[in-house]
Amino acid sequence: MHFQNKKTFKKFVIPNILLLILLIPLVGSGRSNVFPAGAKATGMGNAFTSMDGIEAVFHNQAGFSSIDNFTVLLGYENRFGISELSQPYALVAIPTKSGNFGLHFSTLGPAQWLETNISLAYAKQITPWFSAGLQFNYFNNMLPEESSTISSAGFEAGVLFSLPKQIKIGAHVANPWSLTMQTRSYTEKIPWRVSAGAHMPVGNNVIVTAEAEKTEAMPVNLKAGLEWEAVPDLFFRIGANSSPATFFAGMGYSFSFVRADLAMCFHQQLGYTTGITLLFNIEW
Repeated sequence: MHFQNKKTFKKFVIPNILLLILLIPLVGSGRSNVFPAGAKATGMGNAFTSMDGIEAVFHNQAGFSSIDNFTVLLGYENRFGISELSQPYALVAIPTKSGNFGLHFSTLGPAQWLETNISLAYAKQITPWFSAGLQFNYFNNMLPEESSTISSAGFEAGVLFSLPKQIKIGAHVANPWSLTMQTRSYTEKIPWRVSAGAHMPVGNNVIVTAEAEKTEAMPVNLKAGLEWEAVPDLFFRIGANSSPATFFAGMGYSFSFVRADLAMCFHQQLGYTTGITLLFNIEW
């Protein structure tokens, strides 16, 4: 195939190549290469297995058991500055007397390659020092080369322990079992993923977090992150991952019932990814 100019090549070929790179580790772990993490977590290197908040639905469902208000998170992420690799998503958390429920919807990629994820999560604080969560995921991927779509389903589970001195330890497993995806040309199974981590406060306005993550057929990824509340309601964040070597930064600001978060990460080969979220914390 001959491309008449570099603009055509950049517009049509590069996005598809990068999308294929992202899809090689068929991501069915609820929070993975092709599904969102939330800008707050991204700014901290996605070292979020032990953290609380609505973003925990993407990392360790036990962490959103602490939510006591109706919460909505709207987000948008752009990978490597290419519009075809943009990802809008929405997440709703509903607290009840019997536990908290979360519903998540996200898409990635151009219409002909569209990846869709729908998740239903549940979390409950069982004792003052122990929480647990569970999530069911549905995945759908359009395959224009076969004029078809493939679908799969999986689940995730996590626990969170609160220790003295505000230290928390979390553990999470995603897709220990999932449905096989079958096409005319290949069969694929969503990889499993396990992670464990902890975080602790340093002084009155800094949180430090670290974890290890292992995905099937991939090397162990070590993650670290930090959040600093510079002044009341204004946060700055940094983070890093070991595999692949990636660096993260972000900031957030809370005002009234709204919190806005910005984040970016830098991949040494592929470049920059940016993200933004708006969180609405509604008392009811």
